[in-house]
Amino acid sequence: FVSTSVKAKGMTAIITGDLTLNGITKPVTFEAEFVGAGNNPYNKKATVGFEAETEIKRSDFGVNYAIPFVSDEVELEISVAFEKQ
Repeated sequence: FVSTSVKAKGMTAIITGDLTLNGITKPVTFEAEFVGAGNNPYNKKATVGFEAETEIKRSDFGVNYAIPFVSDEVELEISVAFEKQ
């Protein structure tokens, strides 16, 4: 995933970018939420955390196996933490 824009609004953000899966790149939009900030207890570095989610269709990325017996729609959930260097 490579982001192309981030639109922040309060404690949430809309992150748009290009997702590559199975060799196919498509634009996707994640809804992100600020989780928290503080010092990492292990290395004492300032850290911020976010969670984001979106839904994609497997078939859009050429993953067609077992459709319709296995759902074509898949929810992606991402949890990330960023540390100040």
